[in-house]
Amino acid sequence: RSPLSASAHTHPVFCLQVVGTQNAHNLISIATDGKLCSWSLDMLSQPQDQLELQQKNRIVAVTSMSFALGEVNSFLVGSEEGVLFSCSRHGNKAGINDAFEGHHGPVTGIDFNKAVGQGDFSHLFISSSTDWTVKLWSNKI
Repeated sequence: RSPLSASAHTHPVFCLQVVGTQNAHNLISIATDGKLCSWSLDMLSQPQDQLELQQKNRIVAVTSMSFALGEVNSFLVGSEEGVLFSCSRHGNKAGINDAFEGHHGPVTGIDFNKAVGQGDFSHLFISSSTDWTVKLWSNKI
């Protein structure tokens, strides 16, 4: 159990995902306060790193999150407003990079294509929403 502090989440946590390699990994959590926290599994008393997700100076209320297979920096989030966002944890593009509009209710789930085969479909991802729709997206330009 982590103590309540302003350095961690102040709203309910909606998503958790372990990212990294077998020997170097972090627990990533995200909440409707728009804060992404990176935790060391050896020290859960406070996050190692945090990132506030904002668009147009408004905090994004995140309801779902997904990292592609083997990815530790780039990820997708779904929001209460029904918008999906492409984001980065580190570098000069840390934060929100792109938006995908299409749902008319909160996004309840999002996931990258993790199938391994002859074709490369890693650019595809899927989302679901309380608007009773499931959508297939591509982040390929």
